[in-house]
Amino acid sequence: MFLAQDPTLAQPLQPDDWILDSGCSCSIVRNKNNFSLYVSTSPHKISGIGDTFSSGRGNVPLSFALGSSIHACVLRDVLHCPLAPFNLISVSQLTDARYVAIFKGDKVELHSQKGTLLAIGDKISRLYRLCLAGPTDHVLVAHTWHRAFGHLNMKSLCHLKTHNMVNGLEVRNEKADLW
Repeated sequence: MFLAQDPTLAQPLQPDDWILDSGCSCSIVRNKNNFSLYVSTSPHKISGIGDTFSSGRGNVPLSFALGSSIHACVLRDVLHCPLAPFNLISVSQLTDARYVAIFKGDKVELHSQKGTLLAIGDKISRLYRLCLAGPTDHVLVAHTWHRAFGHLNMKSLCHLKTHNMVNGLEVRNEKADLW
């Protein structure tokens, strides 16, 4: 990835933005806290995005806001690169999982295998940034509980909620798409 950001933009890209990247062979995430499943690896250099390295890999849950709807997915086999300029979602990994990215002018649409619209992104500085839901979204909260209970499955988390076995547990039994 070669990154040349236009300094005159009204909305500059931020390091924690999520960029859909057609040149990236593997998705890359900066913040280790974004992972729901994580395996440390020995640090190794990552080519193409400057002087950065990967120190682990795993799965990352994401939530996309579309109007009043939230669509969840999980990125699989993601590299943890704390010095990467942005979070990068690999188009090739996306299409390998039979998802579809449709580029239309200054917008991009992500569709599930069944054709459901999952996310919309906008073009900024010749890159496509995806619009994610905020960190307090119910999907991310559910993944926090999932980790807190030693990666307990969603059905069991819902059982805890239904039977009022845990105070403050808020989850919905919704399936997330896996990329």
